[in-house]
Amino acid sequence: MVTLNPHTYEIELRKCTKCAHLLLKHQVDPATSNEPVVPRPIIRPIRCCPVMLIGQAPGLTEYRTGTPFSGQAGRDIRALFEECGFNEAQFERLVFTSAIAKCFPGSKLVPRRRGSGMRREDIKPSPEMLRNCSPFLLSQLDLVSPETVVLLGKMALEVFIELKTGQRTNVRLEDHVGQVYDWNGRKVIPLAHTSGASTWLNKPERKLLQERAKLHLKKQLLQHT
Repeated sequence: MVTLNPHTYEIELRKCTKCAHLLLKHQVDPATSNEPVVPRPIIRPIRCCPVMLIGQAPGLTEYRTGTPFSGQAGRDIRALFEECGFNEAQFERLVFTSAIAKCFPGSKLVPRRRGSGMRREDIKPSPEMLRNCSPFLLSQLDLVSPETVVLLGKMALEVFIELKTGQRTNVRLEDHVGQVYDWNGRKVIPLAHTSGASTWLNKPERKLLQERAKLHLKKQLLQHT
């Protein structure tokens, strides 16, 4: 585990190059140029917060701004938190945003779902990237010391289960969204990803699970207002 001191933690993370050989093979935005991804952790300064939000990885907007959850995913999750009782000011003050992968993994071109042509899509972090980032995530959790942890999407849930059980497994969101777990005294709430690129919420029964998860989240957030 990385040294548990906010200053040294950030120094250790920012000088990490373990994934450089992976990231340099990928492009920032192949729709516009061949620019390779530069290894660069996208993190906020460490501070204690009652709630920690853990997503999958920084996206293109985050890579360009250097700020976690500054793109569409950030707007979507802020809207969800507002539905659960946290306005934007409370979100910024009481929620520490992070991800299981600290660096932007890059982009690829994929066929459009409708019509012709290609569209840009974020690359998912590889198992090697996740292994390299896990010690930083654990140290981040200890330093932020949240009472509530919100897992956004399937990959964040899989990493949580691996950290909790020591086993990596392929999970089904429908078996976990709507549940609340305990992890070292913290309440853990899995959510389906709010990204428009995800089709998981297209089924009504899955939307009901997400609504149940939001009720659990609302109950937890009430304790922090």
